Amino acid sequence: MVQSCSAYNCTERYKPGSGVSFHVFPDDPEIKKKWLVNMRRKNFTPTKYTRLCSKHFAPSCYFKNGWSSKKALKLDAVPTIFSFPDQPENESHIEDSPESSSCQDDIDMLLENKPDTNHIFLPRHEESTPETSSDTGGKSSKRKKRQTYLGDFKETQLVNEKYKFTVKRILTKKQQQIKMLQQRNRRLEQKVAKLTSILNYILEQESD
Repeated sequence: MVQSCSAYNCTERYKPGSGVSFHVFPDDPEIKKKWLVNMRRKNFTPTKYTRLCSKHFAPSCYFKNGWSSKKALKLDAVPTIFSFPDQPENESHIEDSPESSSCQDDIDMLLENKPDTNHIFLPRHEESTPETSSDTGGKSSKRKKRQTYLGDFKETQLVNEKYKFTVKRILTKKQQQIKMLQQRNRRLEQKVAKLTSILNYILEQESD
């Protein structure tokens, strides 16, 4: 029976000398769950014959086996390299900071209530992490929002009073943060000046 990869959109099959290895699913239930979550295949249950090829693992997932020239897969290795048709490229996960959460909610509400098809806003990335629900036995999703910036607004939107109010709130909060950082910087400069003065005094005493 020819071994083949069970990952979505992967047609890799075992070929001698190809350098591609095939791995069975781990026995550890937690590691196995991570494999299945990253594979994103619905209603998929691996068997003892199911394999995943080495193209879906990062180089750090392998270690050099002292008894063989071949590299072996680590016991806690998790596949992270997949090709999905709807996978975003170069997109980072950014959490909302506590101090900007209220402004972020206002911006999200304004953007959702007044869509503009002539202007492309930066997308809000949502990551779904399947979790078992104790009540329904189903799966729930934990979502993360990306930060919204002032550059996401059009100039015509900034003229609107509602958008003006929201932008002013953001600017006021950022100005307060800048002021706090400036005060902290001044205190640090004062401490450095005092320590420098003490150090110079000690050096002068030692030179005498």
